[in-house]
Amino acid sequence: MSMNQGDIVPVESSPGRRRVVVALNWDAQQHHAGFLEKLKGSATGQNVETFDLDISCVMYGADGEFLDGVSGRPEEMADQSGKVYHSGDDTTGSGDLDDEYISVELADMPDDVHHVIFVVEVQSKHTFADVDEPRVHLADTKSGAIQHQVDLSGPYTAFIYGRIFRDGADWKFHYIGEYGLGAQIADWVAALQPYAEA
Repeated sequence: MSMNQGDIVPVESSPGRRRVVVALNWDAQQHHAGFLEKLKGSATGQNVETFDLDISCVMYGADGEFLDGVSGRPEEMADQSGKVYHSGDDTTGSGDLDDEYISVELADMPDDVHHVIFVVEVQSKHTFADVDEPRVHLADTKSGAIQHQVDLSGPYTAFIYGRIFRDGADWKFHYIGEYGLGAQIADWVAALQPYAEA
């Protein structure tokens, strides 16, 4: 589905748990860094050998109050309810399947959870422009149908993908689509909170 920034659509999910995933894919660059490139990378603090992208989410209540967060860190791989959970940290991007994803079970989501906001970050001191085919998508887990996908690009290290939120008894997806520099964000909980108050 083609969407513009700010667009809002119903979340398409199969009956039952109504489980969807927000998934991240990427591939490391195929060339190997030469001696001069390694030397330059060492001087600038840039890791030119490995590529590491991460996906995480922050959860808020109806009034924008922070509730929980999920990431690939071992201590943050599931929220307190167990309805939002991470596949685990992937530091290589190898293989054809999703490299990292966050599962969200909408049917039994605790009543106080109203917003789940997703962020992609480059952790290896590269930018999206340095990574081969980085992309993030929203999909239904039962059918495998991808509802929305974005190819990531540009001299940025962070991307606020979107927000899954309650609308009465339904769930909707808000495509935020904002790039930035992750190093400039001291606190993602505070940075994302305005989207939960919209």
